[in-house]
Amino acid sequence: MLGVKCYGIAAAGQNDCANQAAGHSCAGQSKTSYDGSEWKATTDAAACTAEGGQLQPFQGRNPKKA
Repeated sequence: MLGVKCYGIAAAGQNDCANQAAGHSCAGQSKTSYDGSEWKATTDAAACTAEGGQLQPFQGRNPKKA
C-alpha cells in the first residue's frame, strides 16, 4: 500500500495529487519535473529517500534528480 508523500521525485505529468501553489487541481498535471512542491506516493520513508526525495515540500527543483 502506498502512503507516504515523497516530494521532488515526480517527473512532469507524473504527480499524484493537486498542488494549489503550482496552479493545478489534479494528479498528472505538474508542468516541471522534480519540483519540490509536487509529490508521488511511496510505500514508506525509506523508499522515498532511496529515490532521492524528501518527506516535506521544498522550494525549487530536486538537485538529486534534475
